[in-house]
Amino acid sequence: MIDNKQSKMYDLFVQSLRGKKSDERYATDLLTWSQKLVKAGILEKTAYDCESISEFDEFEKRFKSSEQYTTHKKERKATSPNSGLVIDAAISNYRKFLESDFFLKNRKSNMIINLSPLILYGPPGTGKTYRMQHDFIDKFAKEDSFVTTLHQSFSYEEFVEGLKPVLSSVNNTDGTSSDVKYTIEKGIFYKACERAAELAGYSSLQECVSASDRKAKMQEAIDSHKIVLLCIDEINRANVSAVFGDLISLIEPSKRLGSENEMTVFLPYSKETFAVPANLMIVGTMNTADRSIQLLDSALRRRFRFEELLPDYSKVENQTAKEILQKINARIRCLLDKDHQIGHSYFIEAKTDFDIFNALKDCVIPLLEEYFYNDTQKIRQILNEKDDSETNFYVKDDEAEEASSGMQNDFDDDKKFYQLNPKLSEVKDDAEAAQFLTHITAKTAE
Repeated sequence: MIDNKQSKMYDLFVQSLRGKKSDERYATDLLTWSQKLVKAGILEKTAYDCESISEFDEFEKRFKSSEQYTTHKKERKATSPNSGLVIDAAISNYRKFLESDFFLKNRKSNMIINLSPLILYGPPGTGKTYRMQHDFIDKFAKEDSFVTTLHQSFSYEEFVEGLKPVLSSVNNTDGTSSDVKYTIEKGIFYKACERAAELAGYSSLQECVSASDRKAKMQEAIDSHKIVLLCIDEINRANVSAVFGDLISLIEPSKRLGSENEMTVFLPYSKETFAVPANLMIVGTMNTADRSIQLLDSALRRRFRFEELLPDYSKVENQTAKEILQKINARIRCLLDKDHQIGHSYFIEAKTDFDIFNALKDCVIPLLEEYFYNDTQKIRQILNEKDDSETNFYVKDDEAEEASSGMQNDFDDDKKFYQLNPKLSEVKDDAEAAQFLTHITAKTAE
């Protein structure tokens, strides 16, 4: 049995094979092998759940490292040394299928379309940008997807439209120009709306706004999956109210062009009538450690769906890394909250103790120092460092402690000073790295 999505991918793959030798045999063999390995717990999903090259890369890597595949390959080589495996040819053809224009034109028909604006939110390293890339951007043609990253200085003028300075023709003897003119330049949000109107059958957004048949055409565009994607990474890093301005109401599905309660506004620079086409999909990401979700503009929160992404320990294959990450996150939830946990992505590639050590030293500890600014004692609690061992990440800062004893200040008498262990940079192999890891997972004293 295969589900609806797998069935559609299977059918598309078969269509792409028409006219080729073996045709449906490749599709059937790939399905049979996939289901067998999923049932055995070796694969999490079949080939027909993969809609991007990156997903299929992971599938192929796990598939070809399985005992079933290597045994089959050895047996085939022993009986027919000069013939290849049908499953190898099937995998090769499926890869070509995913890269083909045929798939590019048809893959959006497999998506369950929900045009309500969506924000993927969670702690750092939980795969928000990865999800946005592989679940959304990879499923759209390049000309139908628009991607931007917000930052503290990002403005309405960059997002919708604004005045931009342009130097006039050269008129000075030294070849430079002293004259500056200003033109109205459209931002990425306007361009995405313009492209959505074009996909719906209009020459421009302005034609769409004034057309009497826009309701029917917008519905037709949605039904035929003529959708435009706008991705906004790190959406909460900018002043969202200032970036969207008076357009914040227009992104609601019920206020879009072609909807019953459609709304329009006049843009301040061009004086154009503006509205958001119904076939525009908006997806954003938000790092909860950067700013709490509760502090996000309430007008924005009312108009977006939110999907939380938390650390997924099943993605971490190394058992030591998985246990360390779970222990650290449990302590972070205790001392802070779930929004500041450490994501699984920092440990996905960790294969050895030395890899885990480097992930902690280079990625996790800098995050902890940001979370617990100037509070080394709490970081030591997170790392379960109770003594003054030379294999701790933090060791006593004897010079600072000596200096404090000779100063008239408000230091607590029992205050201890710690610094990052200078020996961390000297660790070169697994044996040395392992000594810095064991205490992290040790049981906390009752």
